[in-house]
Amino acid sequence: MAQINPRLIQTITKKPIDELPESPTVSKLPGTYAKLINRNKDKIESRYPDNFFMVKCKSCERKGKYNVGLILVNVDQKPKKADSDKIAQTTGYFRCKHCNDAGNWEMPVEFNIAILAGMVMHDSPIEDNRCELGEYRLFDGSWHLYCSDAEEHLLNLLNEEPNNAYLWTRLANLYFTGNRPELTACVLEHALSIDRYQTEARYTLGSFFHQIGELELAAEHYKYMLLSANKYQKMNAVDFRHFLADGLNDLFLIHLRSNQEIPFLPSIESMEQAGLNLGNDRKIVELDFELFPDELESFYPLAEMYMGSLRNRIPKRQRRLTISINQKGKKKRHKKRRK
Repeated sequence: MAQINPRLIQTITKKPIDELPESPTVSKLPGTYAKLINRNKDKIESRYPDNFFMVKCKSCERKGKYNVGLILVNVDQKPKKADSDKIAQTTGYFRCKHCNDAGNWEMPVEFNIAILAGMVMHDSPIEDNRCELGEYRLFDGSWHLYCSDAEEHLLNLLNEEPNNAYLWTRLANLYFTGNRPELTACVLEHALSIDRYQTEARYTLGSFFHQIGELELAAEHYKYMLLSANKYQKMNAVDFRHFLADGLNDLFLIHLRSNQEIPFLPSIESMEQAGLNLGNDRKIVELDFELFPDELESFYPLAEMYMGSLRNRIPKRQRRLTISINQKGKKKRHKKRRK
């Protein structure tokens, strides 16, 4: 059973910490998404491969086997010999299975050997996907040794800004990097209770539900992703287009796998509810899109259409939509083709 920080539940629910169990289970997480994802978490693709070590918790002096995730070695740091493990960050989110503390670890000899091997193999043709040279920083530039340290930092920020949906998605991304999709889903569900048009939250949940076969739920989240895209300014425009194209690709696959019973794109009604002004005198503009499953670039023109004026931030020679997307009072319609 994977451990959970009671501070997470406290920050979401506002319950006093002394009313929460010291080692809460998934059943204590608010919302419904965490439980659904937890039942199907083996179907969720991890960002990094499993990487288990026997680690000693110095708080309770007991050992356990934990998935530390990717080891990132910062060769620019020159720690004292006694602190040689301080040059290596781990992406996995793990807490002591005995006392539920986190971050107070004594790493085994095998961990230090893995660090050395990763440094030696850096210029080798043999790849080791469990250890890389580099470092991991949060969106604010802060550096943390363990994923649980970064969690504490973000929870402190959220105590100051509890209604910042974007900040909640940063915490969710941390949990996803740490191979804890059930915590990711819990936090994203809460983020959407603050801002239903949080684009990144919609994308990640759409991806999760698609992977576990909840096609209608996945389509709902992906369509909200599209409806909010023209106002989302937290990503580089070129990267954002690719991000949207990935979601559109999944939507297209869902449409096909449901025998076209689940519509591919948002309805006019949902677009109007999202505040997209289509006008009363809208006309039909015929667009011919060739969409090929899993070829994301084929979805770029459609992604640009949903970006609205944000598309203009893409360098002109890299744009793929060939008509003006700001023609007043016109609705766009697409054709889709399959191989």
